Amino acid sequence: MSEGTTGKPAHLSGENVHWDLRDSMSYGDYLNLPQLLSCQRPLTARHDELLFVVIHQASELWMKLCLHEIGAAIRQIRDGD
Repeated sequence: MSEGTTGKPAHLSGENVHWDLRDSMSYGDYLNLPQLLSCQRPLTARHDELLFVVIHQASELWMKLCLHEIGAAIRQIRDGD
């Protein structure tokens, strides 16, 4: 058992929990963090430009997710799900 955020034990029996992560991909590798974090290339030295780039890149990623979800919903509606 494991302690949950409420302080009550969490029952994990029957759950497919993968405990040994030694041979697993790391969080950074899964998200391709080095490439992701190198995508911000401000064109000037102005302090707020990095903020502008990060906010707008994040907005584009949210839009990508919206299109992905809309596409899935359309397919499910067409399939009668």
